[in-house]
Amino acid sequence: MPSAFESPVVRYGMSFVSAAAVAVVAFTLLDGTIRWVALGIAALELVVAPQILKQAA
Repeated sequence: MPSAFESPVVRYGMSFVSAAAVAVVAFTLLDGTIRWVALGIAALELVVAPQILKQAA
């Protein structure tokens, strides 16, 4: 049975949802430098997470 992680739509979709959640928290609850750190983590999530999930498949 094929894994759900084999589909690029699933991999990038999961990454997008989690990065969006971090970005929403950053804009609503954080300020200053820590906001930029959280947004950097969200951007890194968009790039790195699909590659890790691809290896998991």
